[in-house]
Amino acid sequence: MKRFSRLWHRLVCGCHKQEHKQLWLGWVKFLWPLMTAMSVGWFLVRVIPKPIRATYPCQQAAFPLLTSVVIWLLGLKSGIVAWLQLRKGSRRFRPVILGASAVLVLGLGVWATEMFPKPPSPKPLGITYGSPSGDLPNSPMGVAKGIFPGRVTWMRDTNATPWDGKTGSWWQDTNGVNQAAVDRMVSLSLRALTGTTNDPQAWDQTFRCYNSNHLRGPIGYTPGERVAIKINLNNCYSGPTDGNAADASKQTVLTLLRQLVSQAGVAQSNIAVYDAVRTIPDRIYQPCHLEFPSVQWFDVNGYNGQVVTWVTNSSSYSITNGCGGPLIVPSCVSQAAYLINMPLLKGHGYSGVTLAGKNHYGSIPYRDHSLYLVTSRTNGPGYSMLVDLMGSRELG
Repeated sequence: MKRFSRLWHRLVCGCHKQEHKQLWLGWVKFLWPLMTAMSVGWFLVRVIPKPIRATYPCQQAAFPLLTSVVIWLLGLKSGIVAWLQLRKGSRRFRPVILGASAVLVLGLGVWATEMFPKPPSPKPLGITYGSPSGDLPNSPMGVAKGIFPGRVTWMRDTNATPWDGKTGSWWQDTNGVNQAAVDRMVSLSLRALTGTTNDPQAWDQTFRCYNSNHLRGPIGYTPGERVAIKINLNNCYSGPTDGNAADASKQTVLTLLRQLVSQAGVAQSNIAVYDAVRTIPDRIYQPCHLEFPSVQWFDVNGYNGQVVTWVTNSSSYSITNGCGGPLIVPSCVSQAAYLINMPLLKGHGYSGVTLAGKNHYGSIPYRDHSLYLVTSRTNGPGYSMLVDLMGSRELG
């Protein structure tokens, strides 16, 4: 026992003095083992059934302690084994020790190399950076707009998407998308964007800013004005029951409807949700219609809601592009005073980065869809239909 006590104080206490041994008398000496055991148990019980929980704050707090005890045990075992083998004077482990030392030195060399700054990568040939006017890469162009000019809000909450990628569908309430988390994220984003402390104030500031920029004066929402919402249903082709592809989630649509009706004061009957060239699926329509039965819905075939009708806009495309005439938009958009573009930020095979722009391909007839977005197949600047869509009085 004396030998074990000396080993304990050398490895744990780190001292040899008699007075320091009193620190490990009584219950105090069990504090660190108890905390580490609790951390290990908590991590294993919570994370093994659902690995995404490793990102939770409680697990991030427990993980350092768990890691420290694992490293300590491994180091203790390795140290004792190495010390015992060296005491025996055995030579058969010398090649292993030398090899490990060489690997360590090599690793340190690689690490040191990575620490030094590297020369910039050469620019690809055939690409022009900047412009004759002096614009530089990643430099903002134009004049910033908004309540706080140029402000963009970004919200992330890992609790909003607990789907494990295997069980059920990504859009389900039970294990796919957390409705309460989505509600909270939208609310906080609106307040951060507008600099307000509650959602009604945030919407009032949003409407006032929009109306001021469109020469309507600094006024808020007027009862009776219509609001159109363009959602992204790019993968909903055949009917009301769709698969598990990435489209608008019913949670985000439901959150926006709750905000408009309960916080912004828009009547349900003055709200139109649409995708003019796709089908609105049951998983979105049914729960939203149950909570907001007077909201209007428009899609390509009227499975859920009404079939979209078209209105010829007074504006036109800037070039003769084969679309067969002027710019045509859904009647629910033409009748609306406000249009909310609700895109999905996902990769696109040929369009590059369009942010919310290409979502309006669902706001024009399918016959007007063209290949003018195939930027990957061109060697330089070319016509983009998105410019005309964003410049339209109805869609821009």
